[in-house]
Amino acid sequence: MSRRNNVTIAAAVKLGVFTVISVLCTALLAVIMGNIGLGAAKEYSAIFTSATMLEKGDDVRIAGVSVGEVRRVEHYDTTMAKVTFRVDDDVALTEESRAEIRFLNLIGDRYLALEEGSAARSTPVLEAGDTIAVANTKPALDLTVLFDGFKPLFQALSPKQVNELSMNLVQVLQGEGAPCAACCSTRRR
Repeated sequence: MSRRNNVTIAAAVKLGVFTVISVLCTALLAVIMGNIGLGAAKEYSAIFTSATMLEKGDDVRIAGVSVGEVRRVEHYDTTMAKVTFRVDDDVALTEESRAEIRFLNLIGDRYLALEEGSAARSTPVLEAGDTIAVANTKPALDLTVLFDGFKPLFQALSPKQVNELSMNLVQVLQGEGAPCAACCSTRRR
């Protein structure tokens, strides 16, 4: 073989290795970013009085850790919503388990949070396909209703005061709290 053939073969091998590694990395990223579960999973449902802005593909979390995804959100019994979700096979839900729709960010994205119910050993475990009753669910806070309640106050305040109040409300809702003038002399600087 000539030197030119050896160089061509070496380049082809390097290209092949690079291509295989690139395809594997891309597949791994697709699994991670696409929230595609590769393990065994169970599907449950939960009935909510409102499931506004919750969508197929949204996270299902326990203590902030993603354990599944929302599969469907549909009307149920004319005034409620039925949310069907998938969780990892090792997640055990009981008849006392609670489901709550929470804000993921300030844009309005939501996720489904699952919480343990009572710690009694006699509480029956839910089987795959079972439903969490509406008594054990809580819809997300409706910010429109919250701010509509502030309309009379906003009308009585100046625009500058409304902006300051709104900023403080957002900080409190984010869990940051608003600094007070008495404690924080740096606020006025």
